[in-house]
Amino acid sequence: MIQHVTELESLRSEAVQVRIDVDLAVGQHRELIGELRSLTAATPLQQLQDLN
Repeated sequence: MIQHVTELESLRSEAVQVRIDVDLAVGQHRELIGELRSLTAATPLQQLQDLN
């Protein structure tokens, strides 16, 4: 059960990242500011993990 939850959380995170990339690609930069701040506050180490 825990593994399934972890997999779903990972898939959700990937989906959010893809949607953000698309939003940026179509010029919705300003609309993303609040969401990006919230995501950064909720998962401050996520970006560092993505860099490795």
